[in-house]
Amino acid sequence: FGNRPKMRLGIAFWPLAFLLVYYLIWHFSNWNAIDHSDAFQNLAREILMIFFVGCNVYWIQRFNCLRRFTRVVYWAFALFMVFWLIYSIPQIDIIRTFTTFWIDNNFIRYRTMFGFEFPNLAAEMALSVIILSKIARPKKQGKVWTVLLNLVMLFIILANNSRGTFIAFVLVEVGWFILSRLSARGYQTFKRLLFILIALAIVGVVAYALIKHVTILELLSGTNRQGITENLTVLEASGRWWMGLGRLTGEFFADENIFYGQKTGYLEVFYFETFVTSGIIGSIYIVAILLFLGVRMIATQFSMGLRFGKWMLLVVLYSLFISLFEVYIFSYIYVTAMAFLIIGLSAMCKPKVRLALVTYPEEKGEPHDQEILA
Repeated sequence: FGNRPKMRLGIAFWPLAFLLVYYLIWHFSNWNAIDHSDAFQNLAREILMIFFVGCNVYWIQRFNCLRRFTRVVYWAFALFMVFWLIYSIPQIDIIRTFTTFWIDNNFIRYRTMFGFEFPNLAAEMALSVIILSKIARPKKQGKVWTVLLNLVMLFIILANNSRGTFIAFVLVEVGWFILSRLSARGYQTFKRLLFILIALAIVGVVAYALIKHVTILELLSGTNRQGITENLTVLEASGRWWMGLGRLTGEFFADENIFYGQKTGYLEVFYFETFVTSGIIGSIYIVAILLFLGVRMIATQFSMGLRFGKWMLLVVLYSLFISLFEVYIFSYIYVTAMAFLIIGLSAMCKPKVRLALVTYPEEKGEPHDQEILA
């Protein structure tokens, strides 16, 4: 296998270990709910996900094959979506899709499933192919095929009628257009400004709620995620603000069970799902893990090259944004979330290279493309 660099698996092991501890504690934090949920089955899936991610990170480091893994994932997702596009051609109705695009009711909005039980999964995988194409791209002579394949993925997103994913697509393209044109010093400035803007946005929302005396229920009532207000009512009735309702399955909430005298609703949005099931303590715990992973993944520019660092920032921001609509981060349902996590953790394990930011080879035509994901 050639000269392999020294593995730094500990940096990937600890976040997975803390995530496992989180699952073990909060799955059984509410004993009254255990009989109402497939808690053990759900826990087994999440443990299996952690084991799967950890094994992949180990083997990628063991055989130094991150570049190959990324390209395999890219083509596997792309061919899978092309197959289901061809298979689903008779179901596609572009006119009905666009005429129902802005309707909130999912039972009226026309959506092509592309072989998935849940429609948003198809659009999200198609967008992930587009994101992966920006780093797992073929050589220059294959750029035309990459563009054509990305157009096919965009068609799938539109036919799937997933508005959140379409907005994410626009933001991804705009974001990459800006990032790919920044110099090393400009990129550092861009990151600082971005983090400041995000912090200001969070502080602004909190300040607005405090000044206007707006409750969480009132703040979220304007969304089309009706399960948010329903499940917050359940949490309020339970009084379990610190530990949450326990990590019950999504099916339990979607079945509209009566829990603590209140009816549950479909549980969506990663941040809201974390707060309802884990409470204040669990939410702080997960935010700490996310901050660690986000900072370390973005810092991979020092070990993987500037272009990869920019791409990793794009992936982190995309994952955080799409989680406003779905339970995406740390989800075993979204296989692309696991793929991005594996790539990010594997890149974190790479030793840092002492290079001046202004001397990255990518700034001069990217002559070492083959080494970016080596």
